[in-house]
Amino acid sequence: MPRQTVQTWITAHENRLRAPNYNAETAQRIARNRVAILRALHQGGVRVLMGTDAPQQCSVPGFSIHRERSTMAESGMSPFEILVSGTRNVGAYFAGSDRFGLVAPGHRADLLLLDANPLQSLGALQQRSGVMVRGRWIPESEIRAGLERIAASARDGTAGTRDSGLGTREHPREPSPSVARGLLGME
Repeated sequence: MPRQTVQTWITAHENRLRAPNYNAETAQRIARNRVAILRALHQGGVRVLMGTDAPQQCSVPGFSIHRERSTMAESGMSPFEILVSGTRNVGAYFAGSDRFGLVAPGHRADLLLLDANPLQSLGALQQRSGVMVRGRWIPESEIRAGLERIAASARDGTAGTRDSGLGTREHPREPSPSVARGLLGME
């Protein structure tokens, strides 16, 4: 994330903690209630969709999904149900405008290849061999190199001014924004 964005998040968080009406107990209760609401919705048969709201303070698109899946597990969803919430359910929701969420004929060729079984532990989602993005294989080494370029640009203050190597929709060889979500484990 650009340094200015992160600093804005830090400042807002510090201001919130210093606000005269801030109450840590209330904040913790709100967090517990969110888990309870998710649990009730899930138990009630509501189709849950994975996808962190953005922009949201301290929520980096792609990376924040790993916190979200932990909350989903805390609410009682199984690893399988959590995976379905971020694949098949999201694909069904967007079926009128896109074709993803399943490995099936007529769908985009987007998928993660993992080195471990996510049904045993969702931590496996961070153990990628690589991703297939619209039919293009991107090995983990290329993903890591692109993320390191992004981190380096943030460290040297040029974030947002340099091509990360992960690309844009305007360059067909390179991944689109939805592909970046896939690279970071969001799809």
